[in-house]
Amino acid sequence: MISFFSYRLIMKLVERFDEFCEKKCCGNVQWKTVVSVLSAMVSGMSHAVAGAFAVLVIGAGITEFQILFLVSICISFTMVIVLRIQDESLLVTDARTNILLFINGILLFVGDTSYVYAVVWAPLGNVTTIINAVMPIMTALSACIAIKEAWKPVDAVCTLINVTGIILITCPTFIFRASDEICPSECSPEDLRTDSPSMKYELIAYGLAFLCAACYSLSPVSVRAIKTDVNVSLIVLYQGAISTILDFFLMYIVDKPQWKMNAETGGLLFGVIMFDLFELWLCFYSLQSEEAATVVLLSNVEVVMAYILSFFLLRRGVTILEIIGAVLVIFSTAVVGVSACCDSKPKDEEEDETTFLSESFP
Repeated sequence: MISFFSYRLIMKLVERFDEFCEKKCCGNVQWKTVVSVLSAMVSGMSHAVAGAFAVLVIGAGITEFQILFLVSICISFTMVIVLRIQDESLLVTDARTNILLFINGILLFVGDTSYVYAVVWAPLGNVTTIINAVMPIMTALSACIAIKEAWKPVDAVCTLINVTGIILITCPTFIFRASDEICPSECSPEDLRTDSPSMKYELIAYGLAFLCAACYSLSPVSVRAIKTDVNVSLIVLYQGAISTILDFFLMYIVDKPQWKMNAETGGLLFGVIMFDLFELWLCFYSLQSEEAATVVLLSNVEVVMAYILSFFLLRRGVTILEIIGAVLVIFSTAVVGVSACCDSKPKDEEEDETTFLSESFP
């Protein structure tokens, strides 16, 4: 219930801000673009916070697929309520849109499932590097091929800076040697397990990480291909409904779910649900205005957010390389955001000029 009212409050604020965006501009910056840029960044940070809550819930004995199932079904019910309040249909009549919504739901389900197994069989830093470094490049190339979105030079340069920063933060063992001076998070006594996975399973994990990156990269492209008049909540509903059905079967096939939980675990689970809801809705909202490659680059700020959370929650050490990496990610994110805002004004002026000419010379 709290999650529902929190969502309604944010959605109402976005609607009011959109009304303001249609009437006001600030210099050369379109306010609607500012909202979309901020939405993409907050979406990434919400994903990192949801992940932190999920780690704590797993530590309480709840399985990964049970968490995915509970998150999906709660998000689905919330979206049904929201759509009914808005007097919106729960179904899409257009066949093409239905197919794209189904593809998006399957892609996110496969990506989530691949990630669950990848982090079990390989170090988290390695998996994070592969996923977050591959996503901006694969998204840009996929969007260029599938929906003809150009990969802007500034985005390409910022992608290189962003990926470099991610590598410095996560310190993957296949690039850096495991040493306390370089990357304490990868070589602390707690992480050096005697039952570490064999090389065979680790290679499989890296394959799953690439599969996860591919699915997470194609998802925004499929959403960008959907008509912009489709309600954002409806896109979230389709994704949640598909994941709910598939996660229900995996939950019982892979593990035996544990339904008894105390108030603390329930509160942590609520945190996962709430921030996952914010992540999905804000990401899909941003994709209705901004290009797929831009949104993915902006949402990659989640790596920095996860790094900050691990510093405060796990009391882990900080290295110079990690600080430099965080600065690079934040810098590239800021440049991409400012570039998107600056590009919105000329586009709008060009449309206004075209409209004026067409009205003046019919």
